[in-house]
Amino acid sequence: MTFFEWFQDRNNITFLISVIGFILTTYQLIRNVILSRENYVISVIDYVKRRDDCIQFLFGIENRSSYPLCISEITFYGITCELERKAIRQRPGSWNFQSTGNFPLCIQAHSSQYVYVEFLDVPCDTFPHIQLCHGTTVTFEIRSTRNLAQKKLMLGDISHYLHTMAQHREYLAGRAPDE
Repeated sequence: MTFFEWFQDRNNITFLISVIGFILTTYQLIRNVILSRENYVISVIDYVKRRDDCIQFLFGIENRSSYPLCISEITFYGITCELERKAIRQRPGSWNFQSTGNFPLCIQAHSSQYVYVEFLDVPCDTFPHIQLCHGTTVTFEIRSTRNLAQKKLMLGDISHYLHTMAQHREYLAGRAPDE
């Protein structure tokens, strides 16, 4: 029996159409499950250790999923970040003062957002062991509406976002910035 003879039989055509329909339906189901997963990337853009009990970060959060992302809290070494919006660094009379994020953070699908976070009241027995410098790997726990994820991030060079321009120039010149 040749292919053309097999194809002329109506039962074979119906069977072929049903197999193709099953394959396409299965593909669509798997594709929808994969696209509905929570998929986001966090990067540390700048960081600073202020005083003996305060750490500040500037995060870049990119939502790569097809659904909005809602982050309700970020934890660093067991310390939850401040959830209320407050000034990070304010210049008198400045029109663009920097403040922490207002939680929960809601990021639209296929979008990104920059947010300042601050961790206060770090216990004295834990905090001295936290080294914030280029190449250090830090772990954050991020609670979103769908799950609790741990993100390990490597710290890069400091930037001028949480430092004054003079501190940033000192860092670039090879000296540690004065806090």
